[in-house]
Amino acid sequence: MPPEMYLSLARAVLDQKEPDLVDLQRMARLPDEQVFQLLAGADLIRTAKFGNQIHLCTICNGKSGKCSEDCKFCAQSGFHDTGAEAYPLLAKDRLQQGALELEDSPVHRYSIVTSGKGLPKKEIESVAQAFCRDEKQPAFLLRLPGHY
Repeated sequence: MPPEMYLSLARAVLDQKEPDLVDLQRMARLPDEQVFQLLAGADLIRTAKFGNQIHLCTICNGKSGKCSEDCKFCAQSGFHDTGAEAYPLLAKDRLQQGALELEDSPVHRYSIVTSGKGLPKKEIESVAQAFCRDEKQPAFLLRLPGHY
Protein backbone atom coordinates (compact mmCIF):
# COMPACT_ATOMS: atom_id res chain seq x y z
CA MET A 1 0.00 0.00 0.00
CA PRO A 2 1.56 3.35 -0.99
CA PRO A 3 2.06 5.88 1.83
CA GLU A 4 -0.60 8.21 0.35
CA MET A 5 -3.18 5.50 1.02
CA TYR A 6 -2.61 5.83 4.77
CA LEU A 7 -3.45 9.53 4.62
CA SER A 8 -6.56 8.70 2.58
CA LEU A 9 -7.59 6.16 5.22
CA ALA A 10 -7.03 8.73 7.97
CA ARG A 11 -9.20 11.27 6.13
CA ALA A 12 -11.89 8.62 5.69
CA VAL A 13 -11.79 7.88 9.43
CA LEU A 14 -12.30 11.58 10.12
CA ASP A 15 -15.32 11.44 7.79
CA GLN A 16 -16.74 8.64 9.98
CA LYS A 17 -15.91 5.89 7.46
CA GLU A 18 -14.38 2.76 8.95
CA PRO A 19 -11.46 1.15 7.12
CA ASP A 20 -12.30 -2.24 5.69
CA LEU A 21 -10.81 -5.42 7.09
CA VAL A 22 -8.30 -5.80 4.25
CA ASP A 23 -6.82 -2.33 4.88
CA LEU A 24 -6.63 -2.99 8.63
CA GLN A 25 -4.86 -6.29 8.01
CA ARG A 26 -2.39 -4.61 5.67
CA MET A 27 -1.54 -2.02 8.30
CA ALA A 28 -1.19 -4.67 11.03
CA ARG A 29 1.21 -6.65 8.85
CA LEU A 30 3.44 -3.76 7.83
CA PRO A 31 7.13 -4.64 8.06
CA ASP A 32 8.93 -2.72 10.81
CA GLU A 33 10.76 -0.52 8.32
CA GLN A 34 7.42 0.74 6.89
CA VAL A 35 5.56 1.45 10.15
CA PHE A 36 6.61 5.10 10.10
CA GLN A 37 4.45 5.55 6.98
CA LEU A 38 1.44 5.43 9.32
CA LEU A 39 2.54 8.46 11.33
CA ALA A 40 1.25 11.18 8.99
CA GLY A 41 -2.26 9.69 9.08
CA ALA A 42 -2.11 9.13 12.83
CA ASP A 43 -1.01 12.74 13.33
CA LEU A 44 -3.85 13.96 11.12
CA ILE A 45 -6.39 12.11 13.29
CA ARG A 46 -4.73 13.21 16.54
CA THR A 47 -4.72 16.85 15.50
CA ALA A 48 -8.37 16.75 14.42
CA LYS A 49 -9.54 14.98 17.59
CA PHE A 50 -7.23 16.42 20.26
CA GLY A 51 -5.29 19.35 18.83
CA ASN A 52 -1.83 19.70 20.27
CA GLN A 53 -2.82 18.60 23.75
CA ILE A 54 -1.59 15.51 25.48
CA HIS A 55 -3.30 13.57 28.23
CA LEU A 56 -1.11 11.95 30.83
CA CYS A 57 -1.99 8.71 32.55
CA THR A 58 -0.34 6.44 35.07
CA ILE A 59 -0.95 2.93 36.31
CA CYS A 60 -0.81 1.13 39.62
CA ASN A 61 0.23 -2.52 39.56
CA GLY A 62 -2.55 -3.70 41.86
CA LYS A 63 -1.67 -7.39 41.79
CA SER A 64 1.67 -8.74 40.65
CA GLY A 65 3.03 -12.04 39.42
CA LYS A 66 1.99 -15.68 39.42
CA CYS A 67 -0.11 -15.24 36.26
CA SER A 68 -1.48 -18.48 34.82
CA GLU A 69 -0.63 -17.40 31.27
CA ASP A 70 2.66 -18.50 29.68
CA CYS A 71 3.49 -15.26 27.86
CA LYS A 72 7.20 -15.44 27.11
CA PHE A 73 7.55 -11.64 27.06
CA CYS A 74 5.82 -10.92 30.37
CA ALA A 75 7.50 -10.61 33.75
CA GLN A 76 4.16 -11.44 35.44
CA SER A 77 4.04 -15.02 34.14
CA GLY A 78 4.15 -17.71 36.80
CA PHE A 79 5.92 -20.00 34.33
CA HIS A 80 9.23 -18.12 34.41
CA ASP A 81 11.57 -16.96 37.16
CA THR A 82 11.79 -13.30 36.18
CA GLY A 83 12.67 -11.84 39.55
CA ALA A 84 9.56 -9.65 39.44
CA GLU A 85 7.95 -9.15 42.82
CA ALA A 86 4.77 -11.18 43.30
CA TYR A 87 2.03 -10.00 45.66
CA PRO A 88 -1.74 -10.35 46.06
CA LEU A 89 -4.25 -7.58 45.36
CA LEU A 90 -3.28 -4.43 47.20
CA ALA A 91 -5.51 -3.09 49.97
CA LYS A 92 -8.00 -0.31 49.19
CA ASP A 93 -5.83 2.44 50.67
CA ARG A 94 -2.83 1.34 48.60
CA LEU A 95 -4.93 1.19 45.40
CA GLN A 96 -6.15 4.75 46.06
CA GLN A 97 -2.81 6.13 47.24
CA GLY A 98 -1.39 6.84 43.79
CA ALA A 99 -4.51 8.68 42.64
CA LEU A 100 -4.58 10.81 45.75
CA GLU A 101 -0.91 11.69 45.29
CA LEU A 102 -1.68 12.85 41.75
CA GLU A 103 -4.55 15.21 42.60
CA ASP A 104 -2.43 18.34 42.10
CA SER A 105 -0.49 17.01 39.10
CA PRO A 106 -1.03 17.27 35.35
CA VAL A 107 -1.86 13.54 35.17
CA HIS A 108 -5.37 12.99 33.77
CA ARG A 109 -6.03 9.31 34.42
CA TYR A 110 -5.02 6.71 36.97
CA SER A 111 -5.64 3.05 36.25
CA ILE A 112 -5.20 -0.13 38.21
CA VAL A 113 -3.74 -3.10 36.34
CA THR A 114 -3.48 -6.65 37.64
CA SER A 115 -1.73 -9.81 36.59
CA GLY A 116 -3.71 -12.70 35.19
CA LYS A 117 -6.58 -13.33 32.79
CA GLY A 118 -9.11 -11.79 35.15
CA LEU A 119 -9.95 -11.19 38.77
CA PRO A 120 -12.13 -13.38 40.97
CA LYS A 121 -15.46 -11.77 41.92
CA LYS A 122 -14.26 -10.91 45.43
CA GLU A 123 -11.24 -9.05 44.04
CA ILE A 124 -13.41 -7.22 41.50
CA GLU A 125 -15.53 -6.02 44.41
CA SER A 126 -12.40 -4.89 46.27
CA VAL A 127 -11.18 -2.89 43.27
CA ALA A 128 -14.65 -1.38 42.80
CA GLN A 129 -14.65 -0.31 46.45
CA ALA A 130 -11.26 1.31 45.94
CA PHE A 131 -12.84 3.46 43.24
CA CYS A 132 -15.07 5.02 45.91
CA ARG A 133 -13.83 7.53 48.47
CA ASP A 134 -16.42 6.27 50.92
CA GLU A 135 -19.87 4.67 51.06
CA LYS A 136 -21.61 8.06 50.70
CA GLN A 137 -19.53 9.24 47.75
CA PRO A 138 -19.38 6.36 45.26
CA ALA A 139 -18.41 8.50 42.28
CA PHE A 140 -14.72 8.91 43.12
CA LEU A 141 -13.72 6.59 40.27
CA LEU A 142 -10.15 7.71 40.82
CA ARG A 143 -10.86 10.56 38.42
CA LEU A 144 -8.52 13.34 39.28
CA PRO A 145 -10.00 16.77 40.12
CA GLY A 146 -9.85 19.27 37.30
CA HIS A 147 -9.32 16.55 34.71
CA TYR A 148 -11.63 14.62 32.44
